[in-house]
Amino acid sequence: ARVQPGQPLPRTAVFKGHRYAFIARPMSWPDAKNYAQQTGGYLATATSEAENQWLADTFGMAALGRKLWLGGTDENTESFWRWQNGEGWRYEHWTAPEPNNNGGSEHALAIKPDWWWIDANGYDLHLPFVVEWDQ
Repeated sequence: ARVQPGQPLPRTAVFKGHRYAFIARPMSWPDAKNYAQQTGGYLATATSEAENQWLADTFGMAALGRKLWLGGTDENTESFWRWQNGEGWRYEHWTAPEPNNNGGSEHALAIKPDWWWIDANGYDLHLPFVVEWDQ
């Protein structure tokens, strides 16, 4: 998925100085990451309980009960989760038994409507997502 020059982005919401936008078009995790980067942003991070809750409260209704991609991955090193934008990994909100790397291929972070996290197959699963910008 490519962002076309001059294509308007969805309405954004602001949390602690960062802007966020919900992208309803389901994509694989790598395609969603590339889309976010083309807009000058990145897949959203949830680095605190407050931010995680805000993401779920703000974008959960727009997702219509679907999971959303966030910017976490352990693709480089199994069980070593990191944010793809380089922010420190200081907060987690996994639901049991996650992260479980089911089938050996779950390396992408998704947030459920109840704001709990799961690891998922970022190549096979296509989900809507949230883009974040630093300003």
